[in-house]
Amino acid sequence: MPDEPRITFVWRDDRHWRGDGRGRQHHQEARINRLAELLLETFGGADVAVTGVGQPAPERLAPAVDLRAPAPDASVERSWCERYRASDVVVGVHGSNMLLPSAYAVAVVELVPDDRAGNVGQSLLPRGPDARDVLYRYRMLPLVSSPEDVAVVVTTLIRDLPLARVGFLLPPHPHETLRREPWQIAELRRRVAPRN
Repeated sequence: MPDEPRITFVWRDDRHWRGDGRGRQHHQEARINRLAELLLETFGGADVAVTGVGQPAPERLAPAVDLRAPAPDASVERSWCERYRASDVVVGVHGSNMLLPSAYAVAVVELVPDDRAGNVGQSLLPRGPDARDVLYRYRMLPLVSSPEDVAVVVTTLIRDLPLARVGFLLPPHPHETLRREPWQIAELRRRVAPRN
């Protein structure tokens, strides 16, 4: 588990994260702030930021760092991609705004409005060595999910991914292998998540 995880929320101005699916900017701000507070309670050194097209308002998005830009140019887009590449988890509302973040980040939580349920997966560029790994790292939640619900999923992804990947490292038929070599799972866990 990273000591100081990096979590990025991808802002979408035309499809807000709000409980009833209809948007108002201040509702999205309140949800992002609550998510940031919860993550900072869990991971004291977390780096939480917001990217996306919009007028920065750092005083309204604290404790998250507001990295938005009203008219991003190539330089801003590159800096956002660097941010996504360094992010343990990226969170955002379904749409094309999630394509690049999902291609770069370690894990993704996509908030899906009811009217977009038939489009699930179209705004993600999943990558990974194993289908199980991809399924684990790319999560889709209903848009009405609370900040508390999203924080649980983000926390699980950050804390448990290394151990989850132990299972993905096992051969295709692990039961037979583990019957012959029962110590293999313990050895894999030691390599992936050594104890202090």
